Amino acid sequence: MFDKEWYFPGESADDGPGVLRPSERQYLRELARRWKDLCQQSSGGNAEKIELWKRHNALRPTRPLLLVFPEGGWTEIVPEDSLISGDPFWRRYECYLRREVFRLEHFQDDTVPECVLKVRRVVRNSGWGMSPRRSYAASGMWKADPPLKRPEDIEALRPIEYQIDHAETDRRLTAVGEAFADRIPVAEWVNYADPYPGIIPFIIRLRGQEQLLFDMIERPDWVHRLSAFLQRAILTQMDRFEQGGKLAANNGNHYVGTGGIGYTDELPSAGYDGRMRYRDLWGHAQSQDYTCVSPAMYKEFALDYLRPILARFGLTCYGCCEVLDDKFDAVKEIANLRRVSVGPLTNVERAAEALGRRYVFSWKPNPAHLIGSFNEERVEAYIRHTLEVTRGCCMEMILKDTHSCEGHPERFAQWLNVARRACARAGVGD
Repeated sequence: MFDKEWYFPGESADDGPGVLRPSERQYLRELARRWKDLCQQSSGGNAEKIELWKRHNALRPTRPLLLVFPEGGWTEIVPEDSLISGDPFWRRYECYLRREVFRLEHFQDDTVPECVLKVRRVVRNSGWGMSPRRSYAASGMWKADPPLKRPEDIEALRPIEYQIDHAETDRRLTAVGEAFADRIPVAEWVNYADPYPGIIPFIIRLRGQEQLLFDMIERPDWVHRLSAFLQRAILTQMDRFEQGGKLAANNGNHYVGTGGIGYTDELPSAGYDGRMRYRDLWGHAQSQDYTCVSPAMYKEFALDYLRPILARFGLTCYGCCEVLDDKFDAVKEIANLRRVSVGPLTNVERAAEALGRRYVFSWKPNPAHLIGSFNEERVEAYIRHTLEVTRGCCMEMILKDTHSCEGHPERFAQWLNVARRACARAGVGD
């Protein structure tokens, strides 16, 4: 609802609003008031941050921009058993508000505080004709059970179709508006690039990670057939969304790719007449499940199918956690490429040489530094090394994939302070 999400076909969106008791309503409204106050207190620096992001995304010189996303660590900062709302729908809003309050009270990175409570547009989908399953052990552990078992099973696949549920969306907007609109603005949130402009996650869910790697060697024609089918289906659905006027801008305070904020004056593209097209948007795809294959296979089975999809966008972001050491040349063939993810295991020297100032160097520092004893000197030395290597690059630092902070939420603020100190000492700070 609040993070960058996409649902695999067959999975349903969250349930709608249930009963909100008076005491719960009052508590949520107080959280909203506190969030609004904190946003207003922080808003003095918003104009400067917005200008920084515009310059940064235009590949013009700025200091390194810093973002911190607790992600899995949020479950330790706002534990499930600490929530007071009983209904699942309202618990999600309580969780979101508490997270935003914590962020503004305890650390402020280069996000731009924006006090607007968003209600996710409800989008149903038909699925691919086959759904992934799970097999469970007595302990409760499970493993994936992909539905495509034999090459001929592909005949059972059907192109996915999406349908906006306007009635349910309106019902949720009304409920959230009644609870909060007199305190803070409420707006519909649109997943601007539906359907998710990637292929690899769908293939993995349908066929399985390990089996797919064998398939690339033992039956490559079948992998090509499956990839081509998914590519055609996604491109067709993108046409429908664009022609149906279902797209919304993401060139403002929007999370783009696997990091970075979308502020840019380069979008919408030339010819924009008020009706959004894909070329007016940031796009994103990644192939981290293929990180272990050769550069030639990476291009053949991933990028050759992703490029026609990404070519539809005005600006594109590529990558997540995959190691791109020997794949940068192929990645740079993507049209309108602007932001490239440099994961924790990627060689930063190779990345700096490959990317230079021609692309945003979206560095993901190792989140394992938050585990165990937090050693500020070690973390600073680690960051300083990358800053020296990337001197002259268009650099952003995004702490994410933080699956735990081991019950020490103060470490996020500590890490941010260390990063700022490292930037200053390296001569690339404010």
